Parts: sequence; structure tokens; C-alpha cells
Amino acid sequence: MTSVIICLPILNVQKYLMSVLENVIIISKLFEKIIIIFGYDHSIDLSLEIIQNFKKTQESENFHIEILINNNPMEKYRTHNLENIRNIMISCIYDKYSDYDYFIMMDTDDVCSKKINIEILRKHLLNNDKWDSLSFNRLDYYDIWALQYYPFIFHCRGFSQSNYYVIKYMKHDITNILKIKNTDDYFSVYSAFNGLAIYKLKKFINCKYDGKTQKYFSDDDIINMISVIKNGYKQLWQKNIKLSIATIKENCEHIGFHISAINQNNAKIMISPDYLFDN
Repeated sequence: MTSVIICLPILNVQKYLMSVLENVIIISKLFEKIIIIFGYDHSIDLSLEIIQNFKKTQESENFHIEILINNNPMEKYRTHNLENIRNIMISCIYDKYSDYDYFIMMDTDDVCSKKINIEILRKHLLNNDKWDSLSFNRLDYYDIWALQYYPFIFHCRGFSQSNYYVIKYMKHDITNILKIKNTDDYFSVYSAFNGLAIYKLKKFINCKYDGKTQKYFSDDDIINMISVIKNGYKQLWQKNIKLSIATIKENCEHIGFHISAINQNNAKIMISPDYLFDN
């Protein structure tokens, strides 16, 4: 009996929530045992009322729903808050549902509100020997913040006023990589999310989200990344750019989560070139 936990952070997403929940129900059809965990986080709209009604109308013997409330004060930085609410949800998984097969982390804003192609997810579940974490392509691969692969091993917002150049170059690069891949192939990365990722739970037990740690690779690796981007701009856009490392207080929370699973359990973090959602 295949089982899944679907984790949904909730923060002022009333506008998109009903469409996201329709996709959650569609996803659930692929599994026999389903837990839905909502992580409710200081919303001022009707999001809580919507998820409470969803629990009332949808819960059944094999479709259990939990609503976890974050009562901690809001922090100054967005990724610190996202770290907190995601860790509240996965701590619940580790404590109560560690025998489940998979968990899905799924954002509840516009990026997961378009119609899902469930046959894509079904296909990759049947091919699960090749991945431990799987996220998906989009026509606009927007989530450069969560993305790390060699040589791009420092987060894209860590370059002071030059963030724009790093984001533009990485988006160009990942778009071209996924464009030329066969849809049965995967691209191996250190981190990727893009709004929804599915995980083999046993490979991520006790890993935590971290929105604070800045650096996971050496200074030499970062210098090499800067060199690659500068040379790329000269070749592609005939433009000389300056890149300098910035000291900031946050990092994408997904990066630490994925890299800890690689370090602890040799987890395979993959991106599929398939589009999971309509564009």
C-alpha cells in the first residue's frame, strides 16, 4: 500500500487555495494512504477557514488531515519564517508518520494553482529508482533561488547589486539543459524545488530546512562560479559584468534541506525536464 504525506504551507493564499486543493485531491488518487499536513502561518485572510472546511468535507479513513498552527512570532526575514513552518510540518512527519513512503512539499500560491498533469507524476513514480527527490521543469523556470548545481554552488541572491546577472545567467543555463534532455532522463543537482517536489521519506529523516546558512561549498568553488558567469556574459551578451559576494541574513531554505540529505544519506536530488503543471 503506497503512502504519501502532502505538506502545504499556508500564508495569505486564499486567492489560489481552492485550485491548489483540487490538485491535491488529484495527486492523492495515486496513493492508497494519504496524510495532508497544513502548516498555517499568521494569515490575515480566509485561508484558515478554507482549510478547516477542507478537513471537514474531505477527511476519511485513508485521507487524514492535520492543521498545524505556527504560534511563534513572525521573524524579520522571509526564509527564516519559511524554514520554521516547513520544519514544523516535517517534524510532525518524523514523529508520527516515519513509516510512510513519500512526502510532497507543495507551495500554495499561484505556482501550484494551474492544472496538474497527473500522468507525469505517475510516470516518475514508476521510475523511482533514479531519484530520491524529484522536482519538475516549467516553461519559465522561475525558482533560481532554490537551485544549486555545479558550478552554480552559491545562492543567487548573494551577489549584492549583481543578483540580476546571476539569476539571468542561471535561468538561461538551466532552461537550455532541461530543453535538450529526454523526458525520461533526469538532471542531477544539489538543490531544486520549483514549487513542488516529491521525496522518498527514508532518505530525508531528520533533515531540516535552513533559511540562514549562507555557504555550503568552498571559496574556490564560489570564485569558479563567478568566473563562469562573467565569461558566459561575454560570450552570450557581449557584456562585461562585476560580481561581488554580499553578506545577507538569509538563504533559500530548500538548499540546506537537500544538501543535508546528500551528506547524510547520499540522496539523489533530481529535476525532470517534464512540465508537471500547465503553463
